[in-house]
Amino acid sequence: MKSALERLHRYLAPVDCEVPFRQTTERLRRRAALPDELRGVLRLAAIPQKDETEQDLDRMRERLDELVASLKKRRPERGPAQDIREAIDIVLKHIEVHGANLWGHAIRLPVSAGGGIRLVVRTNFPAENFFGQFKHDERRRSGRKNLTQDLEQLPAEAVLVYNLEHPDCVNLICSSLDRLAEAFAQLDLDRHEKRLKGLPTGDQQQDLRSEIKLASASLSTADRRVVRTEEMDRRVAAAAKSRAPHRRH
Repeated sequence: MKSALERLHRYLAPVDCEVPFRQTTERLRRRAALPDELRGVLRLAAIPQKDETEQDLDRMRERLDELVASLKKRRPERGPAQDIREAIDIVLKHIEVHGANLWGHAIRLPVSAGGGIRLVVRTNFPAENFFGQFKHDERRRSGRKNLTQDLEQLPAEAVLVYNLEHPDCVNLICSSLDRLAEAFAQLDLDRHEKRLKGLPTGDQQQDLRSEIKLASASLSTADRRVVRTEEMDRRVAAAAKSRAPHRRH
């Protein structure tokens, strides 16, 4: 990685010496510093701390208000600084539109639930990091780089296995990992006993897995078998060459 960056620097060094290019880079640096400043106030540059408290959220609100006041003070009203003026306006508009959605993550629990305050994660970093780790583990298991088909065929319940890494979840499910096999066997025990006695098992309802289809940006395996055929290509080509139907008003 270091050698690649050094090689890239050698390629860009002659261009960086050109006056027009340097002016552009300086302008981009000034604009990029503004969202970096906002991320710093909101602590978005790093994974949120697990021990974040309600006082931390209050302090972030105060710092955000200070940042807004500072940006308004730094914003040039007139003159040639149109670029930085537009950049500040973009940040201020973003805070005005989305500022209210950055908070409200301190939820007071009712007394029946134990009381106290529960802090909800302010970003989707944990979910994204978990999905990235999940794909990494799946690549190591399968040895394949493209996981499209693997993730299509993998049941949604597979991600619940990661809960077994948490002792409180293990204690709730089966007390200990040594009794995990017994807990799985218990899932089908009641239904199996009813089937042996000829009693209704209560599972006559349709399997939701055969009814619910998850939509994604990529085509599913079943759709690819239909779309990626010569017959479909001929139909699309014929439709493209045909005249649009005449509509009467």
